[in-house]
Amino acid sequence: LLGGPAPASLAQSTRAVFVINDPLSEYAVGKRDFDSESNPQSGRQRYVPPSANKPWQALVERVGRRLAAVVSADTEVSEWTFVVRKSKGVNAHAHPGGFVCVNEGLLAWLADPRTKQVDEGRLAAVLAHEIAHVARQHFSNALKQAVALREYLRLTDKEKEEKNRAAFVAAFSRANEIEAAQYGALYLVRAGYRFAAALHMWKP
Repeated sequence: LLGGPAPASLAQSTRAVFVINDPLSEYAVGKRDFDSESNPQSGRQRYVPPSANKPWQALVERVGRRLAAVVSADTEVSEWTFVVRKSKGVNAHAHPGGFVCVNEGLLAWLADPRTKQVDEGRLAAVLAHEIAHVARQHFSNALKQAVALREYLRLTDKEKEEKNRAAFVAAFSRANEIEAAQYGALYLVRAGYRFAAALHMWKP
C-alpha cells in the first residue's frame, strides 16, 4: 500500500542521498516535499488540496498521534504531521521526517456503508504502515540503494540495463513493504489496537 517511498523515481535522482544523513536533514527533505505538495503555487502536478472534512481530519490526527506515541524507541522523529487530502484515490503515503497523508477516498472506503463511520482499527493499520515507512527510513535507504543501482548499471550491458533496473526496484519495493507491514503490525499492537485489523488490511 499505499504510498511508502517510490524507488522507481528515486533511482533517477540520487543527489538527495548526500543530504539525508541525519534526522534534521531528513525532516528538511520531507517538509520540502510535503510543502510543495500542499502548495498550489508550487507548480507540481501532484498538488492535492486539504480536505474540508473536519471530523475525518480530527480522527486521522487522533489515531496517528496514538500510534506515533509508541514508536519513539524506533525513530528520532519527534514531531508528526497527519493530514487528510481531498482526493478520491484509495491511498495514503508518507514523507520522510514524519509527514503522513491520507486521501478522502481511503477513508470513504474504510467507512461502514450504512453508518458512514470509519473503521478506526483498519485506519490505524494503514497509518501504522505509513509510520513504519518513516521510522524504518525507507525513503533515505531507497536513495542510498539508488546510488548503488546507478553504479551497478554503469557497469552493466546496456541491453540488460532496463531489465535489471526494473528487477532491482521491484525487489527493493517488496522488501520495504514487507518490513512496513511487520513493524506496522507491531506499532498497532503497542498502541492497543487489535492485530486482526492488520491481518484484515494486508491479507492477499
